[in-house]
Amino acid sequence: WVYRQYDQRVGLRTEAGSGFSVAQMHLKSDRALGIALGCRPWLMKHDPVLGAYDAAFEPCLKMMALGFVPQGITDCLNFGNPEKVEIMSQFVAAVDAISHSAKLWQAPVISGNVSFYNETESKNIPPTPAVGVVGLRSKDTPRVRESFSRAGNSVGVIHLQKLSDSWSPETIVKVAFEFLNEIKKGHVFSAKLVTEKGVAAAVKKMETSSVTLD
Repeated sequence: WVYRQYDQRVGLRTEAGSGFSVAQMHLKSDRALGIALGCRPWLMKHDPVLGAYDAAFEPCLKMMALGFVPQGITDCLNFGNPEKVEIMSQFVAAVDAISHSAKLWQAPVISGNVSFYNETESKNIPPTPAVGVVGLRSKDTPRVRESFSRAGNSVGVIHLQKLSDSWSPETIVKVAFEFLNEIKKGHVFSAKLVTEKGVAAAVKKMETSSVTLD
């Protein structure tokens, strides 16, 4: 209901509304503006460093899958009591991870805020660094949809990194840009980032997604 309060068709430039993983708007320059959000508190609770990387990488990868290149990042860093060593450690780790992510994607953190002392009944909230990313799709990049658009197309799964390898954010960024080149060549019609729900859920979502606005 939050994003449905606003008429997303104002100006008739909306390509994909806020209900999609990447909200998209057509610009007068024939480029497109994309907006995506990321943060999975359960992952932050499990591993603050990996969770913070994920908060930045997930929206960036959602964009890259649809032909958008990340341009800028904003964040909302929500943590518990920073006077406790473990909480401040989580905060420092998250800031370092988001900073490194921004450098890898060449998308600077241009705004944000920090909220500390978030506690309920004397218990700290899980570290929650919410990240928003804006990106651009160039006018010469074909549009890629989140849902299947053509019958008979082959379906493939791209592994950004082998599970047997150690965590490498650099490798993931490299593969993402290689995939973007395939989009620019016109080899990709539909794509979706696979998250913790798995490949089957992603494919099902691509089958049932509502049609984006033209």
